[in-house]
Amino acid sequence: MGIEKLTSDEIADSWQGQFLIKKETCFSKGLHLPQIGALH
Repeated sequence: MGIEKLTSDEIADSWQGQFLIKKETCFSKGLHLPQIGALH
């Protein structure tokens, strides 16, 4: 079994739509702005 080599663009494209980042508000739990910035 070989390892498929992907370019950074192919990897980024494969991640499209796979994550939902929610900002915390007083009504719902989520990430604070510094945490969202760190993920970006």
